[in-house]
Amino acid sequence: MVKPIKIILLSLGISFAFSFYGNQSTIKWKTVDSDNFRVHYPQEYQKQIAPMVFFAEEVHDSVVSRYRVALPSKVDLVLRNALFSNGFANPVHNLMNIWLTDWDNKLRSTHSWLSDVVTHEFSHLVSIQAGAKLPPWVQALQFSYQDFYNDPVQTSGVGVYPLTVFPLWFAEGTAQYESARLGFDAWDTHRDMLLRTAILEDQLLEFPKMDEYSDHALHSELGPYNQGFSLVLYLAEKYGDMVVPKLWSELSQFHRLSFSAALQRVIGVSEKDLYAQWKTDKILHYQGIKDSLGFLHAGEKLTGKSFWHDFIQWDNDFLYGVSNFSSAWFDGGIFAISADSLEQRTKNGQGLKSNLSANLAKKFPLKKAWLEQGISVKNGRIAYVTYEKRDAQGRAYFDIALDDSTKSNWWGKRPNRRLLTEFTDAVYPDISPQGDGVVFVRREVNGSRFILSKVKIPESDELPEVVDLLLPPTEALAFNFYTPRWSPDGSKIVFSFFDGKRRQVGVVDSAGSTFSLISSGSFDARDPVWSKDGKSVILASDSTGVFNLWQYFLDDLANPVPLSNVVGGAFNPALQNDSMLTYVGYDSSGFSLYQLNYQKKIPALKNVKNPTKNHKIVLEHREMHGAQRDYSALPNIPVLLPILSVEAHADEVSLGIFKGKPVYKAGFAMGLSDALQKNQVELALLLEVGRGFKWINQSGLNPELHSDLMVNWENRSFPWTWGLGFYRSNVATRDTVRYEDPRSYDDSLAISNMGVSFSTLQGDWGYSLFKQGDTLMFSLASQSARFNLFEDGFAWDYLKRKQLNLFAGWLDEEFDGFSGNIDGAGKGILLGTSVARSNLFRPGTFRESFTVSAQGAITPVYRVFDTQEFLFASWWSSPLPWLSKTNLALGARLSGVMAWQGHSAATDTLDHFFHHSLYMEGYPLLANSENYALHGDRTAHLQAYYLFPIVNEINKNWWILSAKSLWGSVFAHLGNAWWDQKSWAKQMWEKDAWKRSWGVEIRFSSSMFRQMPMEISLSLAKSLDSVTLQDENWEVPTIGAGWLPDLINPTTLRFNVGFQFANGWQGHHPKKFFR
Repeated sequence: MVKPIKIILLSLGISFAFSFYGNQSTIKWKTVDSDNFRVHYPQEYQKQIAPMVFFAEEVHDSVVSRYRVALPSKVDLVLRNALFSNGFANPVHNLMNIWLTDWDNKLRSTHSWLSDVVTHEFSHLVSIQAGAKLPPWVQALQFSYQDFYNDPVQTSGVGVYPLTVFPLWFAEGTAQYESARLGFDAWDTHRDMLLRTAILEDQLLEFPKMDEYSDHALHSELGPYNQGFSLVLYLAEKYGDMVVPKLWSELSQFHRLSFSAALQRVIGVSEKDLYAQWKTDKILHYQGIKDSLGFLHAGEKLTGKSFWHDFIQWDNDFLYGVSNFSSAWFDGGIFAISADSLEQRTKNGQGLKSNLSANLAKKFPLKKAWLEQGISVKNGRIAYVTYEKRDAQGRAYFDIALDDSTKSNWWGKRPNRRLLTEFTDAVYPDISPQGDGVVFVRREVNGSRFILSKVKIPESDELPEVVDLLLPPTEALAFNFYTPRWSPDGSKIVFSFFDGKRRQVGVVDSAGSTFSLISSGSFDARDPVWSKDGKSVILASDSTGVFNLWQYFLDDLANPVPLSNVVGGAFNPALQNDSMLTYVGYDSSGFSLYQLNYQKKIPALKNVKNPTKNHKIVLEHREMHGAQRDYSALPNIPVLLPILSVEAHADEVSLGIFKGKPVYKAGFAMGLSDALQKNQVELALLLEVGRGFKWINQSGLNPELHSDLMVNWENRSFPWTWGLGFYRSNVATRDTVRYEDPRSYDDSLAISNMGVSFSTLQGDWGYSLFKQGDTLMFSLASQSARFNLFEDGFAWDYLKRKQLNLFAGWLDEEFDGFSGNIDGAGKGILLGTSVARSNLFRPGTFRESFTVSAQGAITPVYRVFDTQEFLFASWWSSPLPWLSKTNLALGARLSGVMAWQGHSAATDTLDHFFHHSLYMEGYPLLANSENYALHGDRTAHLQAYYLFPIVNEINKNWWILSAKSLWGSVFAHLGNAWWDQKSWAKQMWEKDAWKRSWGVEIRFSSSMFRQMPMEISLSLAKSLDSVTLQDENWEVPTIGAGWLPDLINPTTLRFNVGFQFANGWQGHHPKKFFR
C-alpha cells in the first residue's frame, strides 16, 4: 500500500505526538547494504535478510529501467514482524517497510508473500517517484490564509499543490500489475470472484470509492486494489504494456493537474470513458461466464447484512461460527444457533439475516480474542486465539486459549479458562473429538514459516508441552499451514498448506509420521473437513476457475465429486448430518452463510478458469556490502515543504480590535528523520515578504518584520520519548506611547512602531504505561516576551517565565491529523497541572516601570508570581441508536489557577495576564486590547454537538475536486469564568454567571487532486448573553440581517478549509492550555 504521508504544517507552537505507544527500544536493530538497498532489521531476523534482498535486487533493475527514473539514493528497506501482514512505501523518504509473515488474506488467493510484497512496495516507490514533478523529497507547495482571530466573520484555509498527482486506484493497480508482470502476483480466483460478483450484482464501485481506503473492509479491497488492478490490466492489454510507465511519466509534467488529462494525452481517452469501456468489457465477460455455468446448485442463503462469516462448525446440534454482525470490518463475535431454530427460520423464509441472536461472544468475555485466526467448539468447550501475552520487550503473541462456554460468568471470572500455549504465535486451533488435545499451527521462532503442532489438554493448570507434527522443508523460503481438522476417530488430521507455489490439502496421522496428499494439480484447495464416517474429505477448490465444494474419497482421490455450482464462491464447509451441510458462500452481501443438500448429484462443472501467464524471474546471489553493523539513528532522510502564508494581524490604531491587516509570509518547513524514525528533526521558518530584503539585522531576525521560527527534535531510542524544541514568533505592530521627555517629543502621545516577540524553549519526556492510548508526560519550559521599540533603539523583556508541566491522558485512538473525522468520533480524558515562576513587567510611568543605574543602564521592574494551574478535559461521542449514522458528541473542560503567590509589592493582585480565556462559539476572544471577552482564574466549559449526515455519500468527481459527503451539526455551549474572590460553589451554581450560545454548522468532506483532504466547514453561532466589562454589560453585536429574529441572528461566522474538521469539543494538547 501507499502510506498516507502527513504534510508538515507550520504550527504556532511546538507540538509533539499526544500518545506514546511504546518505542520498542529493546529491539537490537542491525543494518547491511546491498547494491541498491540499505536494509534495517532486528538482529534475530538475520536469516530472513538474504532472500528479501535477492527479491529486491532482482526486481530493482527491471522496474527502474521501465520507468526511467533515477532514485535519489539507496532505498531504506525496513524489515519488521508482527501479528499482521503489511507493507508500505514512502516515496518521499525513499523508504519501504515490509512485515515478514503472511497471516493469510481472506480476499485474495495465496501467493508467495515475501516476493510479492517486496515487488509491490518497490513498484510504488519507483512509479510514484517517476510521476513526481520535483525531487521526491520536495513534498508539496503549501498555501494558507488566516483572518484575524478576533474578527466576528472569519475565513481561514490551508491547502497544498501536491507534487505527485495520481488516483489511488492507479497506484495500487500499478503495484499489483508490476508484481504480476514479474511472476509474484496474479489476477487470481479470489480477485476474479470479487469483481465478477460486483459486476453481475451491479455493485461496481465508482471512481470516488476507488480513490480511498474505505472504512468498509470489502470496499477497501474492491475499490483501489481489485478494480484498480483490473483497470490497469485492461489498460495494458488494450494499449500495450508500456502505457503504464508512460502515464506516470506524463503525470510528472508540472502543469498536469489531473489523471484524466494525462490519459487524454497518452491514449486519447478520458478517465470517465476508460471506466465505461472497461465496465462494458467486464459485463460481457462475466455474463458469458455466468451463462456458461449451466445448472446452479448453491442451496439456500441464511444470512443477510453481515458480510463476514467464517470458521463455521456443528457441535451438538448447534451451528457455531464467527460473524462481523454487520460491522464494517473483519471483526465481531461468535454466534451459536440451534438446528431447530435454523430449520424454523428457513421454513419461515427468514434466514438468520443480521440478527444472530444467540451470540456466544455476548454470553461471556473472550479475553483479547483475535477471531480472524480461528475457533473450535467441541462439547461446550471453545478454543480460540488470544493476543493477551506480551514479552519483556512489549511484543504481543498469538496463543491458544481454552474455555468452557457452558459455565456462568456471574462473578466476572472464567474459572475454567486456561492458556494452552504461551509466546507461541499459535493459530487455527481444533479440539480433538475425544476432547483431550488441540491441534494448531504455529509460526517458527524468529521466522515467517509455519509448523503444524499439537498439545495434550492437561488435567491441571500447568502449561502442556508443544509437539510438532510437520515442519516446513529446510529449503523452502515460504511455507504455511492452515485450518487443521481432526478426523472423527482422532487418528488423522487434514489441513491445507502453501508450499510457495500453490495451496493444497494433505493428511497426516496424529503422530505426524505419515503424510499423504489429497488434492493435486495447478489449482488452490482449502478449508478441508472430514465426512461423518471419516472416509472422505470435503474441501473448497478453484479447479474450474470458481471456488466450489468438492468431495474427495480417500480410496478414489483421482475422481473428486462436485457438491456445489455457484457464481461467486463456496468455502468453509461444515457437515450437519449425512445429507445437509452449511458453508460460507461469497455473494452480493459478502461471505454469507448457506445451507446445501450435498447428497444431491449435479452435472460436471464447466471450466471457466482464466489462462495464466507463467512468469519466471531468476534469483541470482547478491553479495552484501560489508558485514552487518549496528543501526545508526542519525536523521539523514529529508523532506521539504515550501510555504506561502497570508495572516491578518491586529492594527488597533487604524482597525480596532475586530479587524486585522494582511501580512504576507514565505518560507519552508523541513524535516529530517532516520529510517526507523528514532530521531526526527523539524525546522520551519516564515518571513514577511513585500517590504524589502531586510530580514536579518544586528539583533538577528529583524523585529520590524513578522517572522516565525521553529526548531524541534524528538528521540524515540528509549522506552520513553524525549523532545526538545524552540519556537520564536515576532509580530510587528504599532500602538500609542506617551513620551515623557518634552524636549524630544513635546510630552505628547505618539504612534510608535514596535516588534513583539514570543519565545519558548521546551523539553519533554513522555511515556505510555499500558500502550493502550495512555500518556504520561513531563515538560520544562522557559518562556519570554520582548517589546522592541526599534525606532527608539529600546527593548526589554515583558515576561520571563520558568514552567513545569505534568499531565496524564488517554485517547481511544491515535489521531493522525489526516482523517477528516467528519462525524466527530472519539473519546478521551486529560488531567494536567503546571507550576511556574513568572517575572511580569510592571506597567505604569517610566519611573514606575524602570530603574536607571548610576551607569545609565535601564532595567525593567518586575512583579514576581508563583502560580499553579490545573486542567481537566474530557470528551465523548457515540452513535445514536435510533437515528442512523448520527453522532452525539459531548465535551467538558475545567481549567484555571489553583493557587498563586506574589513576591513583590504586598498590594499586587493576580494580573489578568494569568487568567484563562474561555472561548465559546458566538463570542469574540477579545473585548479590548487588554482583556479577553470571557476570562477568569477559573473557567468551566460544556459543549454538546449533534452531528448528522445530509448526504452521506456523494462520491462525485469534478476535475481536481472529489466530493465525498455532506454533514450538518447543531451545537450548544455553556461556559463560566470567574475570579478567585468568588467561591467555587457559589459561582458554579449561580445561574446568571453562565454564558450560553448555540449554532449550526455545515461540513463538506472532499479531496483535491484525488488524494489531499479538503474539509470545508461553515459555522454560524449566536451568543445568548452579554459580557461584563468593567462592571458594565456589553452586548455582542450581530452580523446577520436586521430583519432576522434576535434568537437566530448570528454573532460569529466561521468559514474554514483544511485537512480535517475542527472538533473543538475534543481535547487539545495540554501545552496549549498552559501559556
